[in-house]
Amino acid sequence: IITLFLCSLNKYFIRLINAKINFSAKVNKKNKITNCRCRYQIQAFAVLSQQGHTPNTFNVQQATGTNLQAQVGGTVTANIGTGSLGAGTNLIGDVGMQYRANGNAGTATAYNINAPATPTAQFVISLARKMIGVYVCNSSTSLRYLKVFGTSSVTVGTTSAILDIAIPPNNNSIFINFEGGIGIPSATFLAVTGGRGLTDNTPITGNEVTGFIALV
Repeated sequence: IITLFLCSLNKYFIRLINAKINFSAKVNKKNKITNCRCRYQIQAFAVLSQQGHTPNTFNVQQATGTNLQAQVGGTVTANIGTGSLGAGTNLIGDVGMQYRANGNAGTATAYNINAPATPTAQFVISLARKMIGVYVCNSSTSLRYLKVFGTSSVTVGTTSAILDIAIPPNNNSIFINFEGGIGIPSATFLAVTGGRGLTDNTPITGNEVTGFIALV
């Protein structure tokens, strides 16, 4: 078996040639060779090309701010460019429940609830706010109702409340958490009455209901 790994002919290149040659013959009584036979088989695997080798060229860029990826740790100062990002309604990445900051660094403010015998509008605050929670306890033997008003002028029995919260009797208490808050569009007023309804003004026994509301 004869194997040729590389052979060139003009500008053509043959990569691999396998050749297999078999000989057979007979010797007679006079020591002469007769019936001589020769068989051969050639297998060639070739890649032919008249073009010369062209090397590959790679361009390597110097790292700049536009093509450099970096992982940064520690404190990073960002420049927003033109414009401004002031306080108010702007929230970067606002994907969850977030309360706007007030004078107590974003915490809620609690306001105690008054419950006189004759239902009277209790002034709480003159600005629009979010109510995020309420806690009330009722010492009477009957249901009492906490009215929440969202307007700058309230007359109990005439002005319609925006919330009417039933308070269970017999010294039971309830706490309600409003996730995300309930918006109060203007000033906040409260009143406690003995009947259901946004304009009810049924009298109660004084101080039967105690508790607070939480606003931000």
